[in-house]
Amino acid sequence: MLKKVYNELFKHHFKEYIMIEQFYDFQSIAFGVLKILLLASVGYALRVSKLLKKEGIDGIGNVLVWAALPALMITKITGNFEPAAFKGWWLLPISAIIIALGGLAIGYVFQKPLKEFGARREFMGACAFQNSGYLPMTLVTFICSGVFCDKLLVLIFLFLIGYNLILWSLLPPFLSPKKAYKLKLSSFINAPLTATVLSVISVFLFGTGWMPEIISDPLKLLGNSSFPLALITLGAYLAEHTGHMPENWKALISAVFAKLIAFPAVVFMILKAIPMEETYKFLFMLEAAMPSAVTLVIIGYYSKADNKFLSGIIFYTHLLSVISIPVWLYVFKSFL
Repeated sequence: MLKKVYNELFKHHFKEYIMIEQFYDFQSIAFGVLKILLLASVGYALRVSKLLKKEGIDGIGNVLVWAALPALMITKITGNFEPAAFKGWWLLPISAIIIALGGLAIGYVFQKPLKEFGARREFMGACAFQNSGYLPMTLVTFICSGVFCDKLLVLIFLFLIGYNLILWSLLPPFLSPKKAYKLKLSSFINAPLTATVLSVISVFLFGTGWMPEIISDPLKLLGNSSFPLALITLGAYLAEHTGHMPENWKALISAVFAKLIAFPAVVFMILKAIPMEETYKFLFMLEAAMPSAVTLVIIGYYSKADNKFLSGIIFYTHLLSVISIPVWLYVFKSFL
C-alpha cells in the first residue's frame, strides 16, 4: 500500500518539473550554503558589536515566528499546493516524525560512551532535530527559481507539519531537568504549524489560488522577508551563546559527527533500499543532511537546558555543512 502511494506521489503535474540537476552541482550547493552563512554573519556581527541587543534578537524572532514565516507558508501553500498532484502528501508529516525519532536513536548511541558528560539529552535533541525549515527553504531560494522551487517549498512546509508538532510539544519536556517544564495542550499549537494546517484545509475547501491578490500580495512581501530574518536571527543567537568556544570538545565532535555523517549515512542506506520517486528521496536526503536546528536554543532557554552545549553543536554543524551538504547531495546523485 505504502509503496503504491510513494510511486503515485508527484506522478502527474509535478513530474514535469523535476529539474533537480542544479542541486547536484557541488559548486552550486557550496556557494548556496556560503551565501547563507554570509547572511548569518550579519546577525553575528550585529550581536558581537552590540548594535543588536538581546531584546532585539527576541523581537526579530517574534516577527519571524508569528508573522513572516506564517505569511510565507500561507502564500506558498495556497498558491501552489494541488492535492491531486500530491497524492500521499500526508506521508510527509509522518515521515518527519520518523526521521526525528531516527535522529534521536543515533544521538543515543553516540552519547552513550561519553564519560562525565551531563548534556546527554541536549546531545540527542540536537541529533533528532535538524534545521528543517529555514536552511533548506533558503537554500532552495538561492539555488533555483520557478515552479519547481515553489513545489519543493510546499513539500518542505508539509514535512514541517509533523516536525513542528513534536519539536514544540515534546522536545521542551525532554530537555527540561527534573521535569521543570509541564506539557500542556497549548504546547501543540504554534503559529507556523497553525498557518500550515489552515492553509492546507483552505485549499481543500476553496481550491488552489483562492486568495485574492489584495491579500496575497502583501502576505508575499511579508513572507519573503522570512529568509533574511531567519539568517540574521541564526547568526545573532550563535553569537549570543558563544557556541564557538565549547567546554567539552570530545562531546561536541561526537555530536557533530553523529549529526552530519552518521545520521545522513543511515538515511541514505534506507533510501537506497526503499523504492520511491526520486524527488521524494531527494527531499528526505536534503533534510537528513541539514545541521542542527537553531530553534533548539530558543526551546533550550525556557526549558532550562544546557544552551552552551546546544549552541556549540548548532554553530559547528552549520559551519561544516558548507562541505557536508554538497558532499551528501553528490553522493545521492551518484548512487541513487
